[in-house]
Amino acid sequence: MILTDSQLINELEKMIDVNKSEGVTAEALLSQVNPNTIDLTISGRYKRPNNINKSVVYGFTCEKERMIYDLTYWKDCFAEDFILMKPGDIILGASREYLTMPDNICGQLFTKSSFGRMFLNHMMAGVIDAGFHGVVTYELKNEGVHTVRIPVGARVVQMMCFGLTIAPDRPYGSATRHSRYQMAQLVETSKWDGVER
Repeated sequence: MILTDSQLINELEKMIDVNKSEGVTAEALLSQVNPNTIDLTISGRYKRPNNINKSVVYGFTCEKERMIYDLTYWKDCFAEDFILMKPGDIILGASREYLTMPDNICGQLFTKSSFGRMFLNHMMAGVIDAGFHGVVTYELKNEGVHTVRIPVGARVVQMMCFGLTIAPDRPYGSATRHSRYQMAQLVETSKWDGVER
């Protein structure tokens, strides 16, 4: 079941912790509720890839299947007013909202249509598991031919929320599962270690 505006409003306090969010108020959150989605905004803290001349920046060595992905491939950035994305640019951004998803609700992220029409794409990893707590990392790419200025605090994605018929046995963040991004405070790069748990 997709949650509608009245249901989203009833669940807002459970889904988003205003006290842990960056510059977000309860009143502002109410204005971010749409008929069947809630808008999420972008923080001024983000990451850009460094220009590193290597043929592989993510993968495994043949000997031990050890990940060679390295945090040095990313540089930390901060924008006070706007984030500039030239054609082809990719960044990892973060929501200003700190999500506290209940065990009976999951979410799916979509690019806001206004940004989609500027060919800004929220590319992958759009599932927000039931039980997830933390800020959400966005994978953004400028697919267009023009430079896009994204104002800090802009509503760049919308989250569709789904009510689960029953809560999962192992929600995200539970002691019985490995939850790599639980309690994220900032932009998170990949923490995949090649082992599914």
